[in-house]
Amino acid sequence: MSITRILDPKALAPLHVVLICLVAATVAGGSWFLSAAESKTLVDGAVEWRVDSPLRAVVSLLCLGYAFPTIHAGAVKVYILGLGAGLALLAVALAILVGGRSGDQDSTEGDFVVADPDSGSAPAKSHFAPLTAAQLLAVMYLLWSFASSRWSAAPEFAVGGSVLLSIFFLWALALGNGMNVYAARLTSWIIVGVTGVTAVVAIWYFYGRNPAIRAKFPFGNPNFLSACLVPGLLLGGTWACGAIGGLKRGWSPRAFAALVVSLAVIALGLWAFVLAGSRGPALGLVVGTLAVLFFALRGWGKLLPLVLVLALASFSWFYYSSVKDAETPGGRSTSLRFRTYAWGYAWQMFTEKPWTGHGQGGFVLGGDTHAVDDVLDDPLVFRARIAHAHNEWLEVMADLGMVGLVLLGASLALTLRAGALALRERKAGEDRWALLGLMGALVGLVIEETFGVGLRVSGVPTLFYTVVGLIWAMSGRSPGLVDRLSARHGCRVVCGSASVVFALAILVNAQLDFWDARNAYQAEQAIETGDYDEAIRLAGAARSRLNPQRALSGFYRLSEAHMLAARKLQGRAADREARAGGDDLADQKLVALAQMDRDLSEQHCVAGSLALKELVQRSPGYLNHGHVEYWLNIVRADNAAARNDHEGRQLALRNAVAAIQREVKRQPFSPATAIDLARVMGFGVDAAGKLEVLARSLRYNRITARYVEVLLALMTEPEFERQFFELTGKAREALVSPGEGAPDTEPVLVWSPEVLRLAATVHFQRGEFAQAADVLSVAANAYEALATRAPLGAASCFAELADCQFYADWRNPGPAISSAERARTLAPSSWRGRDLREGLNERLIDFYLAAGRETDARDLLRETATQQVTEEMVLAELALRYRGMVDGLLRRESAAAEGPLPVEHLDAYQAWIERSIVMNADDSVCRLILAELAFLRGDSNGAADYLVEGLRHGLTVDLAMEFLEAARSRDPQNAALKELWDSLNPKAPEPPEKSDTSAGAESLLKALKSSKRD
Repeated sequence: MSITRILDPKALAPLHVVLICLVAATVAGGSWFLSAAESKTLVDGAVEWRVDSPLRAVVSLLCLGYAFPTIHAGAVKVYILGLGAGLALLAVALAILVGGRSGDQDSTEGDFVVADPDSGSAPAKSHFAPLTAAQLLAVMYLLWSFASSRWSAAPEFAVGGSVLLSIFFLWALALGNGMNVYAARLTSWIIVGVTGVTAVVAIWYFYGRNPAIRAKFPFGNPNFLSACLVPGLLLGGTWACGAIGGLKRGWSPRAFAALVVSLAVIALGLWAFVLAGSRGPALGLVVGTLAVLFFALRGWGKLLPLVLVLALASFSWFYYSSVKDAETPGGRSTSLRFRTYAWGYAWQMFTEKPWTGHGQGGFVLGGDTHAVDDVLDDPLVFRARIAHAHNEWLEVMADLGMVGLVLLGASLALTLRAGALALRERKAGEDRWALLGLMGALVGLVIEETFGVGLRVSGVPTLFYTVVGLIWAMSGRSPGLVDRLSARHGCRVVCGSASVVFALAILVNAQLDFWDARNAYQAEQAIETGDYDEAIRLAGAARSRLNPQRALSGFYRLSEAHMLAARKLQGRAADREARAGGDDLADQKLVALAQMDRDLSEQHCVAGSLALKELVQRSPGYLNHGHVEYWLNIVRADNAAARNDHEGRQLALRNAVAAIQREVKRQPFSPATAIDLARVMGFGVDAAGKLEVLARSLRYNRITARYVEVLLALMTEPEFERQFFELTGKAREALVSPGEGAPDTEPVLVWSPEVLRLAATVHFQRGEFAQAADVLSVAANAYEALATRAPLGAASCFAELADCQFYADWRNPGPAISSAERARTLAPSSWRGRDLREGLNERLIDFYLAAGRETDARDLLRETATQQVTEEMVLAELALRYRGMVDGLLRRESAAAEGPLPVEHLDAYQAWIERSIVMNADDSVCRLILAELAFLRGDSNGAADYLVEGLRHGLTVDLAMEFLEAARSRDPQNAALKELWDSLNPKAPEPPEKSDTSAGAESLLKALKSSKRD
């Protein structure tokens, strides 16, 4: 018996309600929550939290109370999507197993006819072909992805990436086949509400916490935030259009409320979108809006959005061509060039295997290896590893070839085709506007992902695949696939059981993947705390991440943990050997323990090498793997030396040199790489070779303490020192008379400005401040021409020049102020540039005070304060600055002085300390410094008086006694000092007499150098 039923399209079955709730929770969780750790320091220009800040409470809530941190804070977003997909598929499976139409337990076969009150016409013919084909192609795309593990360089990574991709598509399939049109429409409005809340949080966080950088919370990346705002903005726009149409037909409180809410969401969303400042999502939003017009218009009207898209494409190409090679604020041109290189590498990989690709995750494994050919020409682009193509569709081509791209592209195109056919039947009504917004959102995200990586590493998949699923749901007709599968007992059992299995597999994999993300974070924490055994255990468990990029980093982390454990054990062995002694009475127990440490160290070297081998087999050019191999071989060389194995030591050292040289090819401008290579280049390499390695990386970096350490160690070699100063002289000549230089015969002279910075470092460390300032002034002139290409190097040079100029002649701080202000101007807006600028601000305050520009110092202090400051706080800080400046200059001058300090210097110090006391009258340390200054003048009585005054203001007796001990050793006959000594410590022995009691403050200052004055 055949039964014809008239179905109500607005009826919500239990399955629909469950899916609506799941979508609301999944989209909200994927948009708002982060698995981040609480920041212990202020980074990227953030401002200090207020104690009663409500924003801080909201951030803590969205970060899950900081209870489940992961290295990449977006891991919880993928986890939430996995849970949502598993539960959605489980709900669909239960609906199939229950049997009958959704919401109707009668499973009698029959025909279903839909009465659509919005269409204004009789029931229309269903259009299943494009929709069914789109979903079948999506399934085929997943199967092709799994098949790519057969030819992948890392089959387990390809399988993991395919499982992750399956989770995303099964979420879309569950929504597309489990919802009806009305449920999908309601869900689309929920997305609008979530977008509004997301925008509010982003704006609030930007102004309340970190206005120095582009808005990115709660996604951790401005591009991801912008991308996830696109669907809500477009749906809000179509919702507003629908509400306006409803109000034209007659007053409706519901339509008016919808208009108000949608306009509010649009305003807030655009505000947050502008604060994020992302260009790819902006282009996606514009094209998505034009797509809405294209699908909404009929006939020749469709030409208008097409013409506008072509005009936009032309403008985008013109903008790209004009900006990519020009220096722009914030390094945006560098970002464009980075993408250009990544796109080229993806295309190159595609041409190598055009049909099959390199397997899922193939670009993650091999994309960065192509950077070696370009890093010397554009080093700023290649500071980090190129882990993604920054174009989803090019990365699909590199991974899965033309077959994969056609399957995915055809699926998305047929999805839009199915939506367009559904629009023909919906001449008006809310369903039409919702479907238009969803189709525009899909187009917008497709365009956005032409420039981004959001579908690989963030919360963007939640919105993207939700939009795809909702389009499928709104393009279908009742009865849907769930109803048809449940209509027959055989299909019900097979398909329902299979869906349950898939659902449980998704839930298990999502949970395991998040646990591995947590293990990776805890492994990092263990490495930081030195608990390397725990780090090894956790890192080993974190290698099975579904995301190929995260899994690859797990192998690196494991090899690094073994390397650090080997170094720690080797250091402990050396310490025990030193304490054991080397004679016949050596502590044999310590010797045995040291040998055990070396054996364990060697075992970690072997395990680390094996983990590194697995990493390199999968990704031969993985960034920084050469550093790990370098240190593993350095440890092995030391262990071999301890065994008197000369051949083993030489072999390990050769391997270390080879490893770091390979790394230098990928990171020729890395300070860490340069330092490691300089340490092992050996005495057989001339100074020019070592200097070139050290100088080259300074073009784009600052001089660090490790640089100074290595450079001073090299200067202990007489031959190196001689050649060093010869080369620095040639470098100066090459810059002063550029036409007469010989960079072809002396390659190191290509880096002449950096060579002079190294020379200035040596002079500075030797206290030769004037010589340092002289050579740096030549380097600074050269950096003026390099400022656009190497802004951090140029700013660093001027900052170093400012310090040298100040210490060379602090009584004339004008040149130092000019150099520091120039450095502030040149410093880029990156975090390295902000860090340099912060240090410059600190020194500029001192320079202003030395120049008598106290007002400028006050203004700069207020400008750089991270919280509201009062006048009392400013005075207290300036007082500390005066005191610290005197203390620092005294130390430096005492180290270089061969006789008494000039009286005019002591007068200036006296004036600064007295000014400090005016600002902070209770500072006892200032009285101690005044006592020191008086003693340097030869006024022992005055020194005693200042010391007594300091004791009355809280100076500790220990500090006073330390000063008196040093002072009485220089002037043992002074009655005032003796009386004060006896009053403070009458039982103390008399200090030894010295025949020379003339002025000479060096020994006194050295004795006071280690004093803890605060």
